[in-house]
Amino acid sequence: MDTFKKGGLLGTRRNALAQPTRKTFYATIHDFIERELGLAYAHASPPGDEKRYLVYKQAFNLFIEEFKTYKDILSDIKNEYEKRMEKLQEQCQFLRPLQTQVNIMRLETAAEVSNATQKTHELLEKFRYGFFQCRDALAKRT
Repeated sequence: MDTFKKGGLLGTRRNALAQPTRKTFYATIHDFIERELGLAYAHASPPGDEKRYLVYKQAFNLFIEEFKTYKDILSDIKNEYEKRMEKLQEQCQFLRPLQTQVNIMRLETAAEVSNATQKTHELLEKFRYGFFQCRDALAKRT
């Protein structure tokens, strides 16, 4: 029972001693992120923006270096995340030309619809004109 209490005290003491260091490190990382976002003019950028991503990537590297005990697993996590990001970027590069083609087709279709609408109006006007001429001609005969 005494060992448990000693271990508990020791653990509490360690946590109490480490807490200011963690707070200082947190403040350092937070200040780093804020400063770098400002330097990159990325504060107003939406989440997921390349500039913001690079700042947070650097911050995560600092985090990995600080916590050497977890360096291997944190590096693995970072590497998997970056591989996924690369794959998504490749997919985006593939989709960009397709998106351009869709936009061109949308514009062409809108132009065709506009032309068809104009022709329809012209035909209706011709039909109305022809109808009224026929009506007037019939009225003159009777």
